[in-house]
Amino acid sequence: MNKPAIFLSPFLVLLLVGCSSTATLVKLDSRPGVTQGFIHIMPKEPPVASVILYAGGDGNLRLNSAYSMQWGEANFLVRTRQKFANHGFQVAVIDTPVNRQGHMTMSRRGQDHVTDSKAVANFLRSQAAVPVWIVGTSRGTESVSNLAVNGNGAFDGAVFTSSVRAASYFNLEEVTIPVLVVHNKLDGCGVSGPSVAENIYNKLVNSKNRELIWFSSTAKKSSDCQARSPHGYLGIESQVVDAIAVFIKSN
Repeated sequence: MNKPAIFLSPFLVLLLVGCSSTATLVKLDSRPGVTQGFIHIMPKEPPVASVILYAGGDGNLRLNSAYSMQWGEANFLVRTRQKFANHGFQVAVIDTPVNRQGHMTMSRRGQDHVTDSKAVANFLRSQAAVPVWIVGTSRGTESVSNLAVNGNGAFDGAVFTSSVRAASYFNLEEVTIPVLVVHNKLDGCGVSGPSVAENIYNKLVNSKNRELIWFSSTAKKSSDCQARSPHGYLGIESQVVDAIAVFIKSN
């Protein structure tokens, strides 16, 4: 059933109701002249935590609505967004920011990315006073590294899945929040081998709680660095999301 569009200053929210939760397209003025869009999903029951999901690739979903995008539907975190909501999480699936010229590049290592992500976190906190976690997959783990190191307390925990080598270039020794590292031992992507996950985990020496979880799966319907492969946990999505949910709830 569709609900009419409503305006909640300063947020423009288009409401569409799904069978088990409310999916919403939210657009925030995150910086002067810049709009940050994301899919927002509120679970049926009051949320136990919030998660901001960062897709891989260039992150440019080009959202048309809460249920329609021009790219990324196959991405591991994008296609499992409802599974996170089913675990009782408030969910934000983040798009690239937009200015007057259209969609901008997601500069995952920059301060602007931190500012945009903090705006999303603030929105989530305004909807529910629960911890906000950042979860990235593939190149989305670059975002998680940047935000975990430079977020200045804006985020309560972090999850790395199918981490890429560039995510290990940050000063992860500075991270104190709880961190979960998830990886497929059979990930065949050249920039996302098992040693990358181990390197990230080993650098997190000051995290108040860190854990490394391994999966092994071989199902493959795409190339090694694409989402429908071991890199994207094809066929074991529910197991991976379940493990992430357990860690978040335990922290």
